[in-house]
Amino acid sequence: MNSELYLLPTLFCHCEARNGALIPHYDRIFFMSHQISKLVRDKIPNFIDKEKVNFQVKKLDINAYKQALKEKLLEESQEVFSSENNQQLMEEIADVYEVIEAIESAYQLDKNTIQKIKAKKADHKGKFVQKLLLTILDRTDNIKEIREEEKYILNCAEEFLQEKILPQANIFDR
Repeated sequence: MNSELYLLPTLFCHCEARNGALIPHYDRIFFMSHQISKLVRDKIPNFIDKEKVNFQVKKLDINAYKQALKEKLLEESQEVFSSENNQQLMEEIADVYEVIEAIESAYQLDKNTIQKIKAKKADHKGKFVQKLLLTILDRTDNIKEIREEEKYILNCAEEFLQEKILPQANIFDR
């Protein structure tokens, strides 16, 4: 698959707030007067009414394209996170796959090598089958002896917080 993605300024769309994130609806595109740049799929510029909207499409050089792809992956990952049902989740995962394939192509990465690395990591570290959530309560490997001067500074800071800051904070809580 050889596709090109473009940076398209001034493109906005209706967004729906879900789980603290905005989900774009590209079927309801509108435009604002200030400029924004965003990597878009190849055919998005064709959806814009050129008589109503002043916009530019710029083809990126490879370095800018690689950076824009990484930013797009973050955007699409946020949309996966915000999906509320299986259909939305599948659509957003499809977008993530599209961006990952573009990244593989832009960086000339070998899919077989990536799969081998994935398998090696799964063998060494496992997968996510057991649904484990790690909570680190305390680390004993980085505890060091605190010098007397550091203890004094910490004690002074604690006293200052208790005497000066916390009473003021309680005023705001009322």
